[in-house]
Amino acid sequence: MVFTINAYKIPLESVYRLKKNNNWEPQEHFLTIDFENDMIFNTHEEAEKWLADNNILFINDEKVNTSEFQLNCYGVENFNIEIVVHRKTKPNIFTEKDVRKVLNEGDDRYNNSLIIDFEGNLKLIQSNPEDIIYHSNYAVSNEVYNSGNGFVGREFSDLYIKYIYLNLLDNWVLHLESGRSIYVTCYEDNINEENTIYKINKLLADMN
Repeated sequence: MVFTINAYKIPLESVYRLKKNNNWEPQEHFLTIDFENDMIFNTHEEAEKWLADNNILFINDEKVNTSEFQLNCYGVENFNIEIVVHRKTKPNIFTEKDVRKVLNEGDDRYNNSLIIDFEGNLKLIQSNPEDIIYHSNYAVSNEVYNSGNGFVGREFSDLYIKYIYLNLLDNWVLHLESGRSIYVTCYEDNINEENTIYKINKLLADMN
């Protein structure tokens, strides 16, 4: 997989893609990639380092200072700057059993966050809230489970595991559709499992 950098304003207006010549040019779709002209990074960390090393940008004739981009989710002076993943191979597919195993084996003495990495693997990482919010180096990341609250490290009902699983699937779809890192702040009810899995399979099939 490789990564590119996009910039846009909220509400979602024109999207701009960082090019090899350091210019930002209009981008029609987040997932489209121009291997000849786009600035391409082999890892998410490389893209983060480029942003950290290049404090002053000119996007659509606007001067943008990115010196504090990690302090506000890459949002700088009305621009959102996002690192986008482009896959060459299909990611893994996690299961309900994976959700149960990861939550059961968690250590409730620490703050934890349930994440899906760019390979499609489900993990529980020990992390502080600001680390999850301000760094988007996961495909999908959830709000932090604070230590001592019983969100990990014990048995959970089948209904609860299904609820977590479906919400992870739903946000995995959003990630696969856009290549963007998704930060989950709330869970939804009544997610259609069959329809969600169909969307995932179709998105993965299109990667061929």
